[in-house]
Amino acid sequence: MIAAVTDDPAVRFVPSAVEGREDVREVIITPTRVELRGDAGWTRHEFASFARGARVPGAAPLVGERDYFRPPARRFFRFYTTPPLTIYMPDEPDGATFSAIRSTIHAGAYWTFDLG
Repeated sequence: MIAAVTDDPAVRFVPSAVEGREDVREVIITPTRVELRGDAGWTRHEFASFARGARVPGAAPLVGERDYFRPPARRFFRFYTTPPLTIYMPDEPDGATFSAIRSTIHAGAYWTFDLG
């Protein structure tokens, strides 16, 4: 589900699974951060705090990796946080959440590496 929770575009959804943190109930991705809601409340990870230098000069810094070429609920974004966070998409055949996340991250001048 796409939702505007700030003035920035945001993607808000319930992931099918998350690796790297337990008890995640909801995720919000904005152009500058990823937020996770768990039993203890919200945790925010600013992309600038873990972005890696661009692999190509002049390109946007990398904040993670993505893999679309899997069954819908196994598609994921893996962020370069410590520890790494792997967020699996909702079980939706059209991949709308995946596409919205990719576009939202790119809107913030960040990038994810395509593993496909």
